Amino acid sequence: MIIKYFNEFAGQWYDITGTNSQSLQYDAAASGWVTTSKNAYKSYVGEFVQSGTSDPTITTFFNDTGATFTITRQGTGHYRLDSDISIFVKTEMWWYIGNNQLTQESYTYQAIYETSTQMSIYSYKGGSLNDDALEHTSFEFRKY
Repeated sequence: MIIKYFNEFAGQWYDITGTNSQSLQYDAAASGWVTTSKNAYKSYVGEFVQSGTSDPTITTFFNDTGATFTITRQGTGHYRLDSDISIFVKTEMWWYIGNNQLTQESYTYQAIYETSTQMSIYSYKGGSLNDDALEHTSFEFRKY
């Protein structure tokens, strides 16, 4: 793929060549366009599905982390997410848990680091630990 870019300061057109799997940025020191990594992070996106007091299941929408994840119920509103590889690093991760798809209840969630292969997930309804709060809840984990 070739994209035309007009540099108004130089008064000329430049060809930017790349593919759909490349991201490009202009590097002034190199006086041209260079390939960059597509994302600065790996991500795991999905949905927790739980009914009653059973172990939740995970519906995976996207996972380029190289890890396989499992989740088990530890107690009311407390779950353990395990990875088959060391992927959790306190200073290199970001979590979003929310968007309960069934109701507009006041649900909140926490992801707590335990070890490099284990996270604790807590779900609350109205400020109290609750199992129903995890039903059909989407999440995204990013590893930077």
